Amino acid sequence: MGGEKPRQGFRLPRKRILRGRGAFEAVFERGKIVRGRFVDAFYLPGQAELRVGFAVSRRVRGKVKRNRAKRRVREAFRLRQYGFPKLGDAVLLARERALTAEWSDLLQDVEEIGKRLGNLAGVAGQDDG
Repeated sequence: MGGEKPRQGFRLPRKRILRGRGAFEAVFERGKIVRGRFVDAFYLPGQAELRVGFAVSRRVRGKVKRNRAKRRVREAFRLRQYGFPKLGDAVLLARERALTAEWSDLLQDVEEIGKRLGNLAGVAGQDDG
């Protein structure tokens, strides 16, 4: 596996990561919410390419647990990003159960949230390949 590059289609470039307190607050305040079993998603339609932020519920205590929950949700999004809308801003909020969920269940939850957000945006995300 030494010099292998990750498949281009599964990357999550830095420009697609939502950053900054103001950007997160705008999505939380004006965005629409979709609740899943392990993750809640806030979505604010926009004209620019989709940017995604990752946050953790305040109920998750301890730095290690918070970071693990965020990493799990970020990786699940990276693998299932094609069902999400193509435009706007979104924040995926990891809930307590995201820590103990089976990986396949977490992937399925994120995929379902993406489809629901795609329908909400009126632009169903299509997987071209």
